[in-house]
Amino acid sequence: MKFKLTIFIVSILFLIAVCVGENIYLDRTFGEFSKRIENLQAQEIYDLEDILETERWWLDKVEILELTMSIQLLNDVTYTYGELIGAVEKEDYQSASGYLERLKLYSLSLCDMYKVKINNVL
Repeated sequence: MKFKLTIFIVSILFLIAVCVGENIYLDRTFGEFSKRIENLQAQEIYDLEDILETERWWLDKVEILELTMSIQLLNDVTYTYGELIGAVEKEDYQSASGYLERLKLYSLSLCDMYKVKINNVL
């Protein structure tokens, strides 16, 4: 009987640790993502190299985020990056500004959607 209780308690503690770790990772990842997007938005003329660097950073993070998040939502962010790159290459900075705003909103909503909190559990 004690063995089963011990296994149960260890399992619960492991699940809690995984949830806390996931929350910390999501906070840090999407916090960095938001900061990178804000830095891009602060530029008068968007630098393509900065955008490509941010996209490479994002693609590295996507591999880990796919373990816990919807691949479709992550692909939406990746597709928006493609549109952003195309707009900057064509020097359509008005459209690029809209894509950056969309990426910023994705950052806020995806982090909020996938964090472990009471309204997401219920």
